[in-house]
Amino acid sequence: MAKWLKTDPIRDRSAEEDVRSGTGRETQHYRVFFDGPDAYAANAVYSPGIPAPDERLGTTNLYVSNRSSRQDDNDPSVWIVEIVYSTYPDQQQKPKEPRPEGAKKWNIDLSATSVAYQEDVHQDRDGKAILNVNDEPVAQTRTETDEQINVSFHTHKPDFEAIDLCLGKCNDAPITLTLTTYKVVTPGDEETPDTVEWQTTTRTFAPETLKLDARSWNLVYDDGDKVTKINLVFLYKKDTWASKIPNLSYFKQGPNGETDEKGRKKLFPITERDIGGTTDNPVNAPQYLDANGKIIPPGSPIVTFTANMVPVTSFSTLLEEIV
Repeated sequence: MAKWLKTDPIRDRSAEEDVRSGTGRETQHYRVFFDGPDAYAANAVYSPGIPAPDERLGTTNLYVSNRSSRQDDNDPSVWIVEIVYSTYPDQQQKPKEPRPEGAKKWNIDLSATSVAYQEDVHQDRDGKAILNVNDEPVAQTRTETDEQINVSFHTHKPDFEAIDLCLGKCNDAPITLTLTTYKVVTPGDEETPDTVEWQTTTRTFAPETLKLDARSWNLVYDDGDKVTKINLVFLYKKDTWASKIPNLSYFKQGPNGETDEKGRKKLFPITERDIGGTTDNPVNAPQYLDANGKIIPPGSPIVTFTANMVPVTSFSTLLEEIV
């Protein structure tokens, strides 16, 4: 994952003059720099120097009502972030919920969008190795999409310790979010009264599919009280966050699984003759191996191994009163 380098505002003199009028809507842009092209849209929006949701613009009556980002057309390691300010009444997407008695978190908002990312692909749609005219493995870059799930809420006592503990990690157990609660009324008759049943729409995320990718907070007013608004950004991968790595190597195992005196597998350099050449020179590119460390023939399905590189932890405290 690319690392953030810096955030530069894109100056717009006329926009600043319009903003000072304190009416209507206004837009500002920022340029966010990373050390590589594999950052997410959420990384750009939640980068240092980017205004937070509901943040007030100076002494005006304009507040952040929308934030979005896109990769620069000329440099994929740079993201352009757009911040839309609007007058406070215009930005209310839904009425503020009263704080339930005794609740630690309230005014909970859930939303989702798609975010693009790039990954190296070593096999075609049939699972066969991608090879060049010399039967050498080549990787192609493909654009994929993850689902970005945004969770925000108001609280008097933000648990930053729980947030920091979960940041950059994925869930160790299933998580079920309640999306909607609605009432179903079954009409009765002269002798039987109407029946009312409350039902919910939920969505469950399997273990190791939901990663806390970013977080931010800002102070807002709620019924006259200043409270903390927490914004959490999760990235969802249906096939879990485990990485599938192609079994590539410059070495092959012996024909009979030979081992050395310490019981380790003996490895032998793969030569041009092994892949159809006429010399015993070592190959210039790593070759795909099967599960037994043998070279697979061109056009065969490749073998991958799984690496779990994203740590797991419990999200129960982080999402208390939300799930």
